[in-house]
Amino acid sequence: MINRPSAQVAGFGLLVFLLLASCLVAGVAATLFAWLAWLLLSLPGLALFGSRGASLAQLALASVAGIAVSLLASIILGLLVGKLPLLILVAIPVAIALTTHLLQHPGRNSSGLALPATAWEIAAPLFALLLSFLPLYLVGAEFDGGHHFRSFFNADFFKHIANSEELARGTLPPLNPFAADQELRYYWAFYLLPATVIRLSGFAVSGVDALLAVVMLQNCALGLLAFGLCIRLTQGRVIPAAAASILTLLSLSLDGLASLMDWGLIRHVGLTMATVNQEALDFTQHWHSSSHLAGSTWQRLCLYLPQHELALLLFLTWASLFVSANSERAGAFPWPRAVLLLPLPMISFYVGILAATAITLAESIRVRRLQHTITWGLLLGVSILLLLPTGILSTSPSDHASDPFLSLGNELSAPLAERVAWMAPQFITTFGVVFLLGLAGIGVTSKLKEQGFPLATLPLVTVAVGVFSYFGAELLIDGRLRVEAELKTSFILLAGLMMGSALFLAHPPSFAGAWRLFRAVCIPLLLAGLVSPLHDLVWHSSFPRDDDVAVTDADMEALRWIRKNTAADAVFLQPLERPFLLGGRDAWVAIFGARRVAVAERAGAVSPTLRHSADLVFDTAADREIRDRALRELQVDYIYLSRSLLQRKFDQLAKILLAEGRDISYRSADVAIVKHQRSTPAAD
Repeated sequence: MINRPSAQVAGFGLLVFLLLASCLVAGVAATLFAWLAWLLLSLPGLALFGSRGASLAQLALASVAGIAVSLLASIILGLLVGKLPLLILVAIPVAIALTTHLLQHPGRNSSGLALPATAWEIAAPLFALLLSFLPLYLVGAEFDGGHHFRSFFNADFFKHIANSEELARGTLPPLNPFAADQELRYYWAFYLLPATVIRLSGFAVSGVDALLAVVMLQNCALGLLAFGLCIRLTQGRVIPAAAASILTLLSLSLDGLASLMDWGLIRHVGLTMATVNQEALDFTQHWHSSSHLAGSTWQRLCLYLPQHELALLLFLTWASLFVSANSERAGAFPWPRAVLLLPLPMISFYVGILAATAITLAESIRVRRLQHTITWGLLLGVSILLLLPTGILSTSPSDHASDPFLSLGNELSAPLAERVAWMAPQFITTFGVVFLLGLAGIGVTSKLKEQGFPLATLPLVTVAVGVFSYFGAELLIDGRLRVEAELKTSFILLAGLMMGSALFLAHPPSFAGAWRLFRAVCIPLLLAGLVSPLHDLVWHSSFPRDDDVAVTDADMEALRWIRKNTAADAVFLQPLERPFLLGGRDAWVAIFGARRVAVAERAGAVSPTLRHSADLVFDTAADREIRDRALRELQVDYIYLSRSLLQRKFDQLAKILLAEGRDISYRSADVAIVKHQRSTPAAD
């Protein structure tokens, strides 16, 4: 065992590396304010679970628990008041932490959370940071006269940026930054975290940098919590815990190898890795499968899915407390764990529901008392009911059907029976060696007990929830929505497989022949799966011209002007651009200018009336009366004209609007921002 001073040096080195990497990725200011926001929101957890000399994994657990409590309290109070001023946002975690410190016994909740001092603690978070550093460092890379954003960033992070800027305004429930007259119909609790960074900085830190800094912190926490959970499950066995957490972070799928199986492509390995998204591939298609089991990786979770990552962090925190708990023996209800369940669906609807279900089942199995089970069931119901006042569940089914993303079809339309038949081999190829290790670990340790409780129960419940979710998606959901459900399910399933893998590596089979046979199967799977993280690293770090969005220097300068010189609640109209996933360049004003736009396809269901009005504003053939009527309908304060978005129409439209006597607030060679006096729509 490594001594404590060596472990402390390793931990200090990890924090220094995290600080430097975050400064390079997000900038010094964003990093410092992100660390301040993280510490502030963590205070309740640090007061409850922190202790002198705690390991980094224990501090990560305390921090995430504190963030969960702070977000939940802030959301409830903000919804009651309708606003969340910065002073109240700061006061909430401070007040909860002080109350907790005064009421609890010193060391009462942290006594069972201590971990052995080991430098192996930094291995998993170091892998998480290394896998995400290069792609995130290249976000917004400047070359060829523009700021370039890779497709992985555009597809999801553009939405995250705009939503974070919206939450920074402090109004709850928030409005949709891509449709200024609508509430935000999306699980938005996570965005309070980067929004706090923006607000603490006095809006000096942009949404892009705030998100990048928060993601780096979450990635480090993911590695620490994964290792901490595994070492608790393995009862202090360091190497199995580190190996299981690292293998899960690497996500050694065989799908990365699928793109190189064609000998016509293997001669162009670099080009293939840079242009082929392995998430769309399935290794079993080389065995003539016509179905596709969608699965993502924790590597991708560390890049552009921070809301799902935070939900997973809460689940891993609960799991660590669950494994370490002893309060049930005294008959006390575990309220600290219960609080972690409540915000899960608000942070990530699908991942949160799956995690909350796994929590409820595991807690009910552990303490088989009717009152205990009913209480956990009620908590699950309350967590779902909280989605109503937040506006997340107020979207009608017709809105989902008209969402341009979810209405995308799935190119693989194999019959249901064929899809189900292929699921078993596809689980192995999609999740690689971790799938076999996880199932084997659950089987091998099914009879082992820790203080009367089976060790395999928690991974078994988690894996079962994930597998049933996959079957449910195949049976009940169609098209793109099924793919999205399966991708999100994979995050929870990987958590269960990681726990099972740790148990297997800590308790290998006693029969030498069985162990040799298992190694003969797993080692080739492991080696073949190494292509997957390498492929994903290359793909996420490359800039093929057809797969990135370039915001010109002129546009970026104008967007920065908007952030500094227009009111926070100003509404803009920019030329309608399709979202990146649908072949467009997105709504830049809402994303980089931090101001709401009246209408944009990124909003999902777009009002045909507003869309038609927007088209009329940018129609060079429309007269002033028609344009004024359209502007009254849209209720905008500014019109954003850009040569890169309007092409040849830019100069003509600028002249027309100037001739109509409109006020030009900002003008450069390639961008014009026209001020409009908003008025009440006239009745026709």
